Amino acid sequence: LLSGLDRDPFSSTYGCFDREYWAWATKDFSNVDLQRAIYPMTVLYLHAFEGNIWFQQPRVKDWILAAAKFWRQTQHSNGSHDHHYPNEFSFVGVAFPLYEISESYRLLLAAGELDADEQEEWQQAMTKGAEFLCRIDEIHGFISNHRIGASCALISVYQITGLAQFQERAKELMSGVLAKASKEEGWPFEYGGADPGYQTLATYYLANYIRLTGDND
Repeated sequence: LLSGLDRDPFSSTYGCFDREYWAWATKDFSNVDLQRAIYPMTVLYLHAFEGNIWFQQPRVKDWILAAAKFWRQTQHSNGSHDHHYPNEFSFVGVAFPLYEISESYRLLLAAGELDADEQEEWQQAMTKGAEFLCRIDEIHGFISNHRIGASCALISVYQITGLAQFQERAKELMSGVLAKASKEEGWPFEYGGADPGYQTLATYYLANYIRLTGDND
């Protein structure tokens, strides 16, 4: 995680987890999906498990806040982010990091680690991202793991903000995934069929959706 993170507070890309962008300049924009690393960083900061030398280290909190700020700065005015190319306005570029970042927010908030200004900044960006997921659909293919990830993000932000449209959209996306999933073999529909790699990601988000909602369907 740390080797991927720009930890220089004087850098214009401070908080970016995309080393190919900030260090090697092999591309001229950052893949926002990598900002999901905020979540394991938060777990390291907050939990004193055996061998964790990063527990309650002030510099780790600084890096978490810097990474969240960089994520907010890459957000377009319509609430979207870029994933594979500039001005992509990516559905999954919003969905995946939004889930992990919203969960990080909840952990930090419960631990009393965010002041009022930080809470407002995180919530504004999370709400804009969730609103984008309510307005936009992914039409180049039916990709279940993206939709399940978006459902997790929407439920998490719903539980933070109380805005019912996020819960409704999450249920709508999940219903579509369940309708297309294989009833005989259990795989979610990915680009026209089964995919073992995407299956692992879909299972991760399905497990978290159950944890968040208690919905065992």
